Amino acid sequence: MNKYEVPSDQWPSFMDQFSRLHQGKNVDVTIADDKTQTKSYAHAAPLLGIVDERHGASDESIELILGNPSDGAQSHSIARPSRICVAEWNDAYSAELEIESPDGRRMLIQVGPSEQLLEPGVIMDGIQTE
Repeated sequence: MNKYEVPSDQWPSFMDQFSRLHQGKNVDVTIADDKTQTKSYAHAAPLLGIVDERHGASDESIELILGNPSDGAQSHSIARPSRICVAEWNDAYSAELEIESPDGRRMLIQVGPSEQLLEPGVIMDGIQTE
């Protein structure tokens, strides 16, 4: 697993890339606050997209959109995000995105099962994992 923080100037392009890579895949979404209270927001919901909306220096939000286009969608926004971290597994499918707000709230978006990790050194389609 590789975990890193995404620089804020790269958030719009990163969200677009993450959305394209994982669009339609089922995600689990958890909302956590700074007091370690967590609440499940969605379980096995199809990801439609994640959008970084910037309307000025102090008016930015990250919007998570879940559901099926034909059945309707639900969304959740994090206003004025302060930090975004991503962890990507070496199975080319699983990832976890953490979006943090200034008040300590975090939205955790998990794509794919974390328990299905590949051991380093496994060879898939002629490519060796690190």
